[in-house]
Amino acid sequence: MAQLLYFRVAALLAVCSLIATAGPADPKRAQKAYELGREAAAKNRLSEALESLTTAILYAPELADAYRERGKVLLLLEDTVRGWADFREAVRLQPSDGESFQALGNIELAAGHWPLAIAHFTNALEAGTATSAAYNGRARARVQQKQYPEAIGDFTAGIRLRLDDPQPYLERGKAALQLERWRDAIDDFNRCIDFRPDWAEAYTERGFAHGQMGLFSNAVSDLSQSLQLQPKSSRTLFLRGEARKRLNQWDASVEDLSEAIARSPNDANLHMARAGALIQLGRIDESLKDRTEAIRLKPDNPLAYIARGGSYHLLDRHAEGIADRSKAIELAPLLPEAWLARGSAYYLIGEFEKAQSDLRRALSLDPKTLRSAPYWSARAKSSAPYKRSSLRPPRPQSRRRRRNPRPPRRW
Repeated sequence: MAQLLYFRVAALLAVCSLIATAGPADPKRAQKAYELGREAAAKNRLSEALESLTTAILYAPELADAYRERGKVLLLLEDTVRGWADFREAVRLQPSDGESFQALGNIELAAGHWPLAIAHFTNALEAGTATSAAYNGRARARVQQKQYPEAIGDFTAGIRLRLDDPQPYLERGKAALQLERWRDAIDDFNRCIDFRPDWAEAYTERGFAHGQMGLFSNAVSDLSQSLQLQPKSSRTLFLRGEARKRLNQWDASVEDLSEAIARSPNDANLHMARAGALIQLGRIDESLKDRTEAIRLKPDNPLAYIARGGSYHLLDRHAEGIADRSKAIELAPLLPEAWLARGSAYYLIGEFEKAQSDLRRALSLDPKTLRSAPYWSARAKSSAPYKRSSLRPPRPQSRRRRRNPRPPRRW
């Protein structure tokens, strides 16, 4: 908002300065200066172009084309504020100037004013400037507004006007990921890679989409290719580490996540991810250190306290585990997983009444939470006291049931 106000004040000052210095109108001189200015701009003589176009405006203050061309020169000189003012004056004088509306849209997009950017790009398209840049610009602003279906529509329109640009394919694919349209996203990333086989980001995003579809071997292959092209990406290392977990490649997962932590040591999520792999390798003390570090980096994350409580319980430090899960409930009293975790902890140490109370609370917040523990769910619904015999896990599924394939796991 402050930046927008600054732009408007600058525009007002520019207009006032023009009025103060304007001489008698001379259309012929103005046209000659305008042509000289355009010629100088084409040859990248920006200072000369700026002077000539300013002269044209002084002799013809209503010449919208001169404002537009001077705005372009000012942007090349990185004077965004005065450029914005010139484009605003150009569209005021000539409301059908789609090129100036598009330039305004780009400025507002860079400034983070998404609704204004959408409005300017829409005006540009309605004025007849149906360029791929205008559609793609509006799509990017809509992505920032989380208007993913509309953004995909704009990217598609832009791609139709320019089929050889890989950038819109990548961005449309990322928008499709937000809508969980994994196959559409993979198709877009494939096209992107066809145009640019050396684009690491396209491999990373395709790997992520493969992981969401449960194709973890494909995900590892894509992410490995991305790391060959861009070895320093901690996000790609994290995703490959997570994919390797799903393939039970625990040592390789720890290796990836350790390298990611070396590059981004203050990322709490990386410490949490490595702790999960370390648990599977029986390295409980190390997992406890990682989860403690995650809490230090992000002390208001209740899931970190729940996870660290699990490490404490594996080390038979049940009092500390229950204290962590109580802290999670304090931070997020409406989080059913926190109540379920503490109820499970109470059950482990034989405090069945407290376990029943917590499990009932979890059930009241979200009945789906207890699907992973149906025998607890049944007891939580009951008013009868707990008995060890009634807390047995459910019987294994029938052989016929187990033959049925399960849906792929996501990461």
